Amino acid sequence: MNTRYSRWMTGFVSVTLLLGSGVARAETATNIVDGVTTNVSGSYYVGNTGPANALIITNAGVLYGSSISYIGYGTGASNNSALVTGAGSIWTNSNLVLGYSGAGNQLSIQNGGLVFAAMGYVGYNASSTGNTLLVNGSNSRFVSSSDLQFGVSGSGNQMTISGGGLVNVVGTGYIGYNGGSSNNAVLVTGNNSVWSNASLIVGLGSSGNSLTLTNGGAVSVSANTVIGSYTGTGNNNVNLNGGTFTAGGLLEVRNGAVNLNGGNLTTVGTLLVTNNTASATNAYFNFNSGTLTTDGAQLTAPSGGAIALGNTAGQTANWNMLGGTNAISGHAALGNAAGASANVLVSGASTLWTTAATSTRATPAARTTAPSPSPTARRSRTPMATLATLPVPATTPSS
Repeated sequence: MNTRYSRWMTGFVSVTLLLGSGVARAETATNIVDGVTTNVSGSYYVGNTGPANALIITNAGVLYGSSISYIGYGTGASNNSALVTGAGSIWTNSNLVLGYSGAGNQLSIQNGGLVFAAMGYVGYNASSTGNTLLVNGSNSRFVSSSDLQFGVSGSGNQMTISGGGLVNVVGTGYIGYNGGSSNNAVLVTGNNSVWSNASLIVGLGSSGNSLTLTNGGAVSVSANTVIGSYTGTGNNNVNLNGGTFTAGGLLEVRNGAVNLNGGNLTTVGTLLVTNNTASATNAYFNFNSGTLTTDGAQLTAPSGGAIALGNTAGQTANWNMLGGTNAISGHAALGNAAGASANVLVSGASTLWTTAATSTRATPAARTTAPSPSPTARRSRTPMATLATLPVPATTPSS
């Protein structure tokens, strides 16, 4: 069925709007796509200049957009919302912008709904702050066939993936893109909740952005991950409070921190935390508890400090070194807090652990280390290239 009409409701008055061609927009209105298929050939707006507009796609309704769609376009287009809910409910777009200049807008994907966009942007201009993307429920999906720029120039935007929801980014996922796009936050929580990316950058040109995993949430990156990419950025954080982070390539902390407070962090490539000097600390790896599995690592201790393994009383930090050279430049402190424990496993004839000095805290907590094999037994490894310089987005999203 190919229906070219959709029902708009404003106040208590219901009107019909032709969506088949040109530009579709309305103010202080609700568009309900309920069990029908609707095509839009031009740009689509949920809130062009004003607030409190809504789009609801439900009961296997489908909205096909061939061009760019906006939720909150103008500076006055705040608190607009789109809801895609239920199995078979679909919204497709060439590009999708959640908050172009407007603030406080929301996209919610629930109960098996699907939203597709070639490119996804959240908080595009500096005025577009506090926008929210929620993907909740089993088989609820947001799919980008290219990149997802989360916090392009706007600050304080939030994305939550929960209850088995999935965000799949075929290209690069960004949290905080341009300078000034600070305090953007992504939370992945609950079993089977997943954010997958080809590459991931937390803080490309901005500071104070974060990614948090908890309660079994998972993040998968098939290629490289960088935290705090450009010089001058800082306080960009990846927080593992439970769940699993898998880095298929290089995981590099340049200007920020990885805080392993539980769960599992696995790097198939090299873990790099080296952007520190004797007088300046830019990169942190806070290994408080949980499990780290590496196939090569280079960690430089903070200025005047140490790389601490096990820094939470009553909990254990486990480091499984399964390949390559795992080097700490500086001091390694195992079981750094009273009642904390740390275990280091060095496995395989080609695996090497090196550190300038190692200490353990004299407490009843158990901590074990395995001896390193001879350096002559190390396997030959090909260095992995770092991410290339990434482009600044155009003034307006392409259609």
